[in-house]
Amino acid sequence: MASKTAKPVKTDTVSLAEAAYMLQSELGNFRQWVAFLNDTNKGDPTSVCGISLHACAHMHDGHQFRPRYALIDVLEFISRVQAIEPNARPAKIQPIPLMIHKGRYWKLNKFDKEGNPVTTTMRHLAPLNGAKSSTGTAATMH
Repeated sequence: MASKTAKPVKTDTVSLAEAAYMLQSELGNFRQWVAFLNDTNKGDPTSVCGISLHACAHMHDGHQFRPRYALIDVLEFISRVQAIEPNARPAKIQPIPLMIHKGRYWKLNKFDKEGNPVTTTMRHLAPLNGAKSSTGTAATMH
């Protein structure tokens, strides 16, 4: 436990987004890093290979207070995980080609794990008992 009389030390820090980017770049895709960091900030006991990474401060960004991570802690976390986890290796971005309908709201462009389109039913527009809607259009989009 830190001493109450300890003096502050100037420390290089990074934002949650920057820490997540560093983790993704160095450790790869075997974990959702933004979710991992958010979970630790909520107080959930979260670790990778028994190693935890916690924010060292909160800093106001003009809208609200956001977590900051000591750069040295992020680098040490990366080093320790790489020493233990064989799947921890630099990530490569792999674009996935999908048949996107640009005119659609993004949530209606749904795909399964193989990239096949998933039929989207707009429940909030679906009429009751299978009747046609007032606009005369079907409530299912393909």
